[in-house]
Amino acid sequence: GDLSPKLLSEARRAFRGHANIDFFQTDLGRVAHPFEPVDFVLCVNVLIMAGLDARLSALRAVAAQVKHGGHLLLVTPSTESMHYTQFRRIDWCLRTGMDCTAAVRESVPGRGSVRDLEQGIRPLQGVRTKHHLKEELLVLLRDHRFDVLSVEKLIQPWTLEFSDPPAWLRDPYPWDWLVLARRK
Repeated sequence: GDLSPKLLSEARRAFRGHANIDFFQTDLGRVAHPFEPVDFVLCVNVLIMAGLDARLSALRAVAAQVKHGGHLLLVTPSTESMHYTQFRRIDWCLRTGMDCTAAVRESVPGRGSVRDLEQGIRPLQGVRTKHHLKEELLVLLRDHRFDVLSVEKLIQPWTLEFSDPPAWLRDPYPWDWLVLARRK
């Protein structure tokens, strides 16, 4: 399931000819069980809404869609990467000759709150977006009856964080979390 008709259309084109794949346009925060539980669910940026109640509702809905013994592949923004990227923003400002005070002032997003930051919420393209700690994902999935099989970094290019990254900005790169879990 996805909210975006465009992305669903692209997925349908990419996987046409596969009779064992169904596509749904749905909002799991509003429709708890849009289809019978399945063996495999892929969730990319599904648990990113700023509101805790909406995120937990979506997580319950996702969990309910995975058969017992089935697998969930989850991709979500990383809180650790969010903080690392902030460090690189400040570093970039310092490299351009700014003093420390100016570098911090120039690199901090203009919107947001300490409360949001403490919850791992930071604007992405103007939208308040939840980022997850690795340990947070482990606890959430365990509490929703999943065994976490692996948690890996899904490396992203710097161009997702900076419109024109300088040549010196290389490894380590920012990342999202890629989590594979099996439903108990």
